[in-house]
Amino acid sequence: MIPIFDMHCHPALKVYLCNAQFQKAHRPTSDYMPGGMHVDLPGLEAGGVKFLFATHYVPESGMKYMKNSSWLFRVLRWTGLKITHRFEPDEGPACFEKTLESIRGFNDQVTSAHNHFNVAVVKNLTEFENACDKGKTILMHGLEGGHHLGKSLTDEQYVANLVKLKQEGVCIITLAHFFPNALCGSGGGIPPKESRLLGYKRPEPSGLTSAGRQVVEWCQENGMIIDLVHATVEARYEVYAILDERKKSGKIIRPVVFSHTGVRTMVHPQMINELDRLVLPDTDELLKIKDYGGVLGMILMNYWQNGDNHQDSILISDKGIQPVIDTMLHIKELMGTVDHIAIGTDLDGFTHVPSDTKHVRYIDSLRQAIIQAFGEEDAQKICYTNAIRVLRQSWT
Repeated sequence: MIPIFDMHCHPALKVYLCNAQFQKAHRPTSDYMPGGMHVDLPGLEAGGVKFLFATHYVPESGMKYMKNSSWLFRVLRWTGLKITHRFEPDEGPACFEKTLESIRGFNDQVTSAHNHFNVAVVKNLTEFENACDKGKTILMHGLEGGHHLGKSLTDEQYVANLVKLKQEGVCIITLAHFFPNALCGSGGGIPPKESRLLGYKRPEPSGLTSAGRQVVEWCQENGMIIDLVHATVEARYEVYAILDERKKSGKIIRPVVFSHTGVRTMVHPQMINELDRLVLPDTDELLKIKDYGGVLGMILMNYWQNGDNHQDSILISDKGIQPVIDTMLHIKELMGTVDHIAIGTDLDGFTHVPSDTKHVRYIDSLRQAIIQAFGEEDAQKICYTNAIRVLRQSWT
């Protein structure tokens, strides 16, 4: 069985936010069920997922103040539920401490499972290679959003916090998420139905901050993967400009990625919201990712694959994973190679997942579809070796 490398999924979010049990098997549930999990250790073992970026997300403070969510948060806080204390504070460095809490809590659950699963959380590339040699299921930490570094700090303090997080084993940082942070603006990423339900208003577009530019330079120099998902077009092109300048100056260039994404060309005309389309890379950006040696991890959420906002995994009539395969085929046709295609499911990220991959234990349906569309050799690249190449070039 070809191993799978998932470059973006959220079991750590469910552990942190809902005290979910990663080491226990879960039945497939609604995509938005807080205590349910689409990714757990028994499922990883059954599905042959051998490599995983466990993406940490402390919910941003902006989530508390959206038009239709602020009243709910006030009620939850009044009841004394602990979940309200797990959000990003409005000011100060405390989100950094909550990030450490999330990382260490996830580590504790993995450690408690060592007697039953051949699994390891690795903190650097040397540990990764050692775990590979032992045939372990390998988990690595990622961050979704620069807000995890804190607020109202100096540029140097943001970088210092990133250094500490790298020491904890963080190998990838998504610069942006749903709200502007100390590193850059947000391009959004909440689909229309959910945006209306929550009262989410997309922020005004903005690029990298001074701290954001320093973080990009630090990641390139010291070995951490930069993920461009959720960043504005302006911020993304500023990252490309930094890489181009480094290349011109003879400095090291490490691959950048879109860890969980679709492609802008494939969602038109069904994706009516033009600003949602801008969340996705266009043809020019795909070629830049190829030039930098990066990859595009395919998200298992069909709104971002074909633009149809009426799909739901509850419906038998949904299109399953075929839109994901269609996007992969488009990328291969454009680039002339599959060397820059990967997988980033976003499972457990409170997303609508295709009905045929409603839990990680069923991910063989994706594996088999990739083999059928691309053949065994290219399927190995898409499923795991492309992501490993990027990891080895970008992490130290």
